[in-house]
Amino acid sequence: PAPSLTGTTPDGRLHDGQGELVLSSDLLRRFDYWLTTYGEKSLDAIKADILADLRSELSPASLARASKLLDAYFAYKTELSRLPPLPSGTQAAELLAPQMQAIRAVRARHFSATEIAQLFGTDDAQDDETLSRLRIMQDSTLSEADKNRKLRELTAQLPAPLRVNRTEPVLHLTVSEAVADARARGASAQEVQAIR
Repeated sequence: PAPSLTGTTPDGRLHDGQGELVLSSDLLRRFDYWLTTYGEKSLDAIKADILADLRSELSPASLARASKLLDAYFAYKTELSRLPPLPSGTQAAELLAPQMQAIRAVRARHFSATEIAQLFGTDDAQDDETLSRLRIMQDSTLSEADKNRKLRELTAQLPAPLRVNRTEPVLHLTVSEAVADARARGASAQEVQAIR
């Protein structure tokens, strides 16, 4: 492996325990693990490293399928590099939405709908939710109360794993708001403790 990978190991589950390929975002993360060495190694050398890694875990038939997906992923990444980039730090929904559509159009040229759902589905769901959240926050026709209500409704519609990922990091803020509201209503110390 390239010097930059010294002391690291690729992670992610690629197979079902029997060497049969399981399509998920883990496969793309495995590809990206090796692609971080671009510049230290040529793309041909990186591809050889990826295939050697996959060969150690997958059956011959699964390795052949993974190799085709790797070729598609390389072509996809190459085509993505030709898309005009957005300015750094762009958070305007009206600019991000067309960029997401362009990325998905490129993806559709290299992968089947089933492959897209299995390889990119989780990330797409998070991207869609983030874009919806930005649209709400950037909607100047909504009051702050309406924005907060719509954001809560959006979070409530998420699948359970995504909802936990969205709410857990800011749970302390929700608790702080509830405690402040309770104190404003004259809640006792016991009621505040129960909220916490």
